[in-house]
Amino acid sequence: MLSREQARIETELIGQPEILLNAQGEQLLSAVEQYISRFVILPVGTLLPVALWTLATHLYGQFESFPYLAIVSPTKRAGKTQLLKTLELLARASLRCTFPSPAVLYRVINDRQPTLLLDEVEFLSGRKSDHALAVIAILDAGFEAGGMVPRCGGAKGDKLEYFSVFCPKAFASIGRLPDTLADRSIVLHMQHKARTEKASRFSRQARREGPQGGVIQLLENH
Repeated sequence: MLSREQARIETELIGQPEILLNAQGEQLLSAVEQYISRFVILPVGTLLPVALWTLATHLYGQFESFPYLAIVSPTKRAGKTQLLKTLELLARASLRCTFPSPAVLYRVINDRQPTLLLDEVEFLSGRKSDHALAVIAILDAGFEAGGMVPRCGGAKGDKLEYFSVFCPKAFASIGRLPDTLADRSIVLHMQHKARTEKASRFSRQARREGPQGGVIQLLENH
């Protein structure tokens, strides 16, 4: 666990773009890597990008565009939801949900600017419903700063309103995502862990304890 002094220093630094360029930033990055690997077995070579993406959510307003994190697998029970639950604790203003309506999606992004963690997004692929097409349009627009969707509102539906849809987003899906979303994403191809690979059981108590638990309190203080 990080010492109080380390936590104080890193909390002061996390809001600055240069965080990843100094020794304190390296310590925080290492702590995030260790915390994620405690609960999730990631594909070889992907732990560092996932940890960097997680830290970058705290700085997303500094970017002109922000890549999505696409967590895909050919079958269920490959650790996708486990990873989303872990990111929920570490990412900035996280909001994890399943099958939101288009109206909920653009309103919650506009009002809260969360790190949006969408689970079970298989409905976005294959034969697409009107609901899926509307969600894809919002997500396609939301990876760049200034991305907006116009909607008619007001009591009579005659008032034109614009909603900002730019925020960090991660998706979990069985199978591939639509090409437009995949093109905007860092794609993780998850697999069932081998019998020799071990990860801690994810529970409310376990996730805040242990040698890496202090990183959560550190990020919550941001």
